[in-house]
Amino acid sequence: MKYLLIISLLFQSLLATAKQITFYGSFSGPQPLTEIKATLWDITEGYRDVGLGRVKKYELTFDEKGGFKVLLNAAKPGIYKLAYTVKGSPGAVDFFVMPDKDVHASFTVTNSTATLDLAKDINEETRVLYQVNTAVTPIIMRIYRENKNPDSVKMELGEIKELYAKAKAGYSGKSTFIKTYLDEAAFFQYTAILYDYPGLYKGRKKNKDNIWVMQPTYYNDGYDYKKYLNQDGVMLHLDAPLYWLDQYIAVNHAPVNVTDKAKVLDNYLQQAYQLVTNQQLRDAYSFYKLSSYLKATKGLIPTSETEQIIADNLHKIKDTAYTNVLSVSVQKSKRMLAGAEGFKFALENTGGKPVYLKDYAGKYLYVDVWATWCGPCKKERPFFDQLASRYQDKNIRFVGVSIDNVNQKQKWLDMVNADTNIAIDQLFAGSGSAFVNYYDITAIPRFLIFDPNGKLLQYDAPRPSNTAITALLDQLVGTK
Repeated sequence: MKYLLIISLLFQSLLATAKQITFYGSFSGPQPLTEIKATLWDITEGYRDVGLGRVKKYELTFDEKGGFKVLLNAAKPGIYKLAYTVKGSPGAVDFFVMPDKDVHASFTVTNSTATLDLAKDINEETRVLYQVNTAVTPIIMRIYRENKNPDSVKMELGEIKELYAKAKAGYSGKSTFIKTYLDEAAFFQYTAILYDYPGLYKGRKKNKDNIWVMQPTYYNDGYDYKKYLNQDGVMLHLDAPLYWLDQYIAVNHAPVNVTDKAKVLDNYLQQAYQLVTNQQLRDAYSFYKLSSYLKATKGLIPTSETEQIIADNLHKIKDTAYTNVLSVSVQKSKRMLAGAEGFKFALENTGGKPVYLKDYAGKYLYVDVWATWCGPCKKERPFFDQLASRYQDKNIRFVGVSIDNVNQKQKWLDMVNADTNIAIDQLFAGSGSAFVNYYDITAIPRFLIFDPNGKLLQYDAPRPSNTAITALLDQLVGTK
């Protein structure tokens, strides 16, 4: 009986934790609803869920009057971001959501701008976030749009400090999260632009002849860096901390005359470990840097030293959610090295029948990964056709692999059936397919080359429009 009581209490506790609230409202104005798209993102866990790609999102659907309603399982107070586009112009609003209170969000749309109505039951936390973001965003956009020298920009950045300070002073609520959020947002927004803008200014072609000399005091901003870098996890609900840390190291501690990407990566991470004691930020930054490195070096054979650098830094991450994802990425990267076994599962031909790469055994394969919606892919197609015709009688086959969504399959089929080039085989994999996952296809067009034994030769082969491809294929098939 005692155990049944415990189970009953646990069940009641779970029900209480999972209590639903309603996020509802409307978009009203002269714009057709078909020109408005909106998604609600649950970012209550901040960068951790964003970086791991597991943020919950809710696509909003509108009734005939522009109304919408979403049921949320809000387990704790936190921020939800409503991102929208009106006629293709983007915007976003942060809402502070509490587990015990429904949220109403009424927007008035004018042209391509949506304005939140603050008069309709908006909590004080959402109000202060909206007002300060609405004031700060135009300043940031103006800074990057105009071409003022960095000294002038630094003066404008003072406005950001003042706006956040004013918002914090005027906040009448009791949420320590919001107070900390406003304080940290001021620091990271200000300093992220402070470190980023000079490089952007110097890199613009029209400024090459301009003389602007950075003074030794340029980066002095009056902030206690350690105070902000080593606070609690609130900072990881912001966009700027990881980028700021990267820029700070680039300006102050980047290695000189080091070109090896793995050694540069290691230097950045070692500097971050010295600067930051907050383990959450350390882990998030390490995950960000290692993920970026693995993505940038796909298909490149690592040295033993590089592998050791990756392993050593991977072991310093305490959060197993990050290490699990990175370990999978490391293993996946091995599939993209020369000599790796090719994809073993079936793809579908235009007749709906399964085709395997092993079916092409004895011939080289030049594979075009594409989609019907991909403009650059279409630009490569005439060159791909020319190559297929040029090597039609050689020991090589040309294969297109579509990664269109399944609901675009008929469009793909219509397009390839209208094609008259019989020297190209067209296969369908689909987006999110085993093929896409196996080769971690995140951008197209991509061209792969396999040897006659079905092993990968090149993960990122030259495009058909690149003259280097003919020299490579000539070498492979023995053409003079």
